[in-house]
Amino acid sequence: MSEPGSQNLQGLSPAVQEQVRAQARRLATELALHPHHSPEFRRVVAAVQAIGAHAQQQAARRGRAALPATVEPQVLAELRRLVGRLQPARPGLLARLRGHRPTAPTPEEHAQLAAQSAPLLESLYRSQDHLRRQQAALGGELHRLESSQAKLEQALALAAELDHLLSVSLPDLEARQPLHAAVVRDEALYAVRGRHTDLNTALAITAQARLALDLAQQQAAGLDEQLERAAAGVVTALKLARRASQAAALRAQAAQASEQLHTAQQQLAAAPGPDELNTALAQAYAALDQLEQLENRATHLERRGPT
Repeated sequence: MSEPGSQNLQGLSPAVQEQVRAQARRLATELALHPHHSPEFRRVVAAVQAIGAHAQQQAARRGRAALPATVEPQVLAELRRLVGRLQPARPGLLARLRGHRPTAPTPEEHAQLAAQSAPLLESLYRSQDHLRRQQAALGGELHRLESSQAKLEQALALAAELDHLLSVSLPDLEARQPLHAAVVRDEALYAVRGRHTDLNTALAITAQARLALDLAQQQAAGLDEQLERAAAGVVTALKLARRASQAAALRAQAAQASEQLHTAQQQLAAAPGPDELNTALAQAYAALDQLEQLENRATHLERRGPT
C-alpha cells in the first residue's frame, strides 16, 4: 500500500518529489524541536500556514484575459447584402426559356459596390488583427495558468506529506512533551489540513479557468476563420462581378456589331453595282470579324475563375 500523501506526489517529477519530501521533513523536524513559545517555532508555523499561498494568489489573478473580440453584426449583414447585389440578377423562368442571361452589374455599378466594400473589408481586417492578438494573449495566459497550477500541485503535495509526517510523529511527541504536542496539533496540523482543503479548491478553480480560457481561444480562432472566409468571399464576388460586367459590356458591343452586320446584309441585297457590292461585302466581313472577336472575349471572361 502507498503511504498517505504519496498520491499527491505521483504527478510530480522525481526531483520535485524528493524536494517536497525534504521540505516536509524539515518543517516537521523544526516543529518538534523548537519550543512552542520560541520565535523559531512561530516562524515555522507561519511557513506552514503560508504553504501554497503565493501560488494560490497567482492562480486567482490568472484566467482573466479579455473575451474574444466580436464583429459588429451590421458589418457582416451589410457585407451579405453587398455580395447579394454583386450577384447577376437571375431572369425569370420565361426569360430563361428564351435564352436570356443573368443581368450583371454595369461597370459603374461595380465601381460603386467596390467603393462601398472597401471600409467594410477594412473593418473585417481590423477585427482579424485584434482576434489574432487576442489568441496570442490567451495562449500566454494559458501558459501562465499552467505554471500556477503546477505550483499549486507541488504545494498540495507538500501539505499532504507534512500532514502525514505530523500525524505519524505526534503520538511519540505526546508521550514525551504533551503540551508541546498539543500546540503542534492545534497550530500546525490543523493549519496544514486547512491549507490542504484550500489548495484543493484552488486547483479545481484553476482547472475551470483553464477550460474557460481554452474555450475562449477556440472561439477566437473560429471567429477568425469565419472572418477570413467572409473577406475572401467578398473579394471573390467583386472579381466575379467585374468579369461579369466586362462580359456584359462586350456582349452589348457584340449586339451592336450584329446590328451592323444586319445592315451590311441589307446593303448587299440592295447593291446596284459592283462597287457598292464590294463596299457592302467589306462592311459585312468587318462586322462579322468584330462580332466573333467580341463573343470569344466575352465567353473567355465568363469561363475564367477569379484571380
